[in-house]
Amino acid sequence: MSLVGLSTGGPITAAYTARFPERVHKLVLIDPVGAKRFALGQALKVLALPFVGETIIGLLGIKGMTRISSSEEAIRAYADQLLPRYIVQMKYKGFKRAILSTIRNDMLGSFQHVYEQIGKMNKPVLLLWGEHDHTVPFKHSNTLQEVIPGMEFHAIKDCGHIPHYEKPDEVNPILLDFLRK
Repeated sequence: MSLVGLSTGGPITAAYTARFPERVHKLVLIDPVGAKRFALGQALKVLALPFVGETIIGLLGIKGMTRISSSEEAIRAYADQLLPRYIVQMKYKGFKRAILSTIRNDMLGSFQHVYEQIGKMNKPVLLLWGEHDHTVPFKHSNTLQEVIPGMEFHAIKDCGHIPHYEKPDEVNPILLDFLRK
């Protein structure tokens, strides 16, 4: 099987691959977190506090969460397509709790050790990264290129955090070619 991980899905798919290398043939990482630790801003630190995070997210509601989620320029540009899907996800029981869990359980921390394990496996890995990603800085791609030698890397010009939405005519052929090899 092949796995594709976008953003926080990057360390999740990489950890699965490291744990079950016999199950994963190819790994694709798209603007993944975890190459370097994110410094949590004050707002996220407050959300990490027990009961406080639940209260704030409850008060924000779906509209408030949507506004926060669409703060990156690239996401705003595709808001008509993305936000209705995001709103549907927010209605699922446990979604808000999962957001808090991501913050509280250091999913924005460093997963470099996991990526290093992938680099030692000699598996085909594709890394796609938008050069104008304001969510996960493009410069983090340098770290992954160092710890996963031989991986295929494509910097996507004039692109933010969601290259498969922003530049599908460029990204999809790269992705399909990698998966077909």
